[in-house]
Amino acid sequence: MDPYELAATLRDELVVQLEQSLAGPVRLATVHPGDMVPAYTSCAMAAVRIAAITPQDPGLGCGAPSSWDVTLDLVVNRCYPNDPSRTPDMDVLADLAREGVSDAEAMMRAMCVVPDDYRWTPGAWRPVGPQGDVYGGVMQVIVHDLDAPCCP
Repeated sequence: MDPYELAATLRDELVVQLEQSLAGPVRLATVHPGDMVPAYTSCAMAAVRIAAITPQDPGLGCGAPSSWDVTLDLVVNRCYPNDPSRTPDMDVLADLAREGVSDAEAMMRAMCVVPDDYRWTPGAWRPVGPQGDVYGGVMQVIVHDLDAPCCP
């Protein structure tokens, strides 16, 4: 499995698991390029981003590594009810916090789709935002020992 296939597999499973979240299913899902996933104005979005590909165990011969570790960010963006003219309702804030935890649990369940022949290390879930009308969370996972491309 290459890094993109791994990211796409996690994206698909994340969408399935988010259907059980208190915040509900997402409307958009992607494998996202770049060094971040912006807080797009479209809410209910999930993304998996390839954050790093790190060589492991330098190989012999051509000097290529024998395997790679792939760091992936799982991202969920949700709508944030924002009315700058008044203080947010504390019950609404509590509900949003519970929904964030429920999204984090969905991310944890989604990581179980990583094939058994790979080791993986989950990272911390971190809340993001609110930025404008979007808030959410990011969780990182490192998948170890993906096969390296062969030397020519």
